[in-house]
Amino acid sequence: PENVHPRHKLNKKSAYLWSEHVTFVFREYEDFENRMATTTKNIVEAVPDAQIAVISDSLPYPPIDLPPTAKLISLQLQPDDSVKMSRPENVITSKYTILLPDAVVLKYPNDVHKMIEFHESQPDEVKMTVWPIDTHSHLHCVGLNFKLKQWTLQYFPTQSKLCDMIFGQFVILLRTDDLFSLSEPFQRPIPEAFFIQTSLR
Repeated sequence: PENVHPRHKLNKKSAYLWSEHVTFVFREYEDFENRMATTTKNIVEAVPDAQIAVISDSLPYPPIDLPPTAKLISLQLQPDDSVKMSRPENVITSKYTILLPDAVVLKYPNDVHKMIEFHESQPDEVKMTVWPIDTHSHLHCVGLNFKLKQWTLQYFPTQSKLCDMIFGQFVILLRTDDLFSLSEPFQRPIPEAFFIQTSLR
């Protein structure tokens, strides 16, 4: 859809109806310059029991001041860490995952519930839905043909709203089981590497 609408403010209590089924995941941000602290704080203020995972290649420096409920997952283990600590699938166990860019603001928590309802209403071939970060975002839908053996990648225009890749500013909603069916679900850059992998499936 071009927009998530209509937008209505939501009281905190009704946000709890869906929050246990969703994990907000951040992967694409810069260690040296980011807004992860304020971005994750905004989500917790809107949805106090929100499940949040911030994934990094290694421990960010300078350290990111995350809310207590947000979990930092470093894919690079320290010598005194358990292997479980570097496995996102041990932390992201909700039914749905939402991949978000840095600096996104969750103004209307009820939009997440609408995203889930819309996603569940789609045919089986729709494995994920993409949503603009605001009403002014323009999303461009394209087809993608990745030939693994030849190691070639081709983009092509499409008029369909069912497409292989999106350009623009957006969040991605999908089932967590589908996320972890990918070989490298958190390979950067996201979303480019993400869409290349999903095109194979």
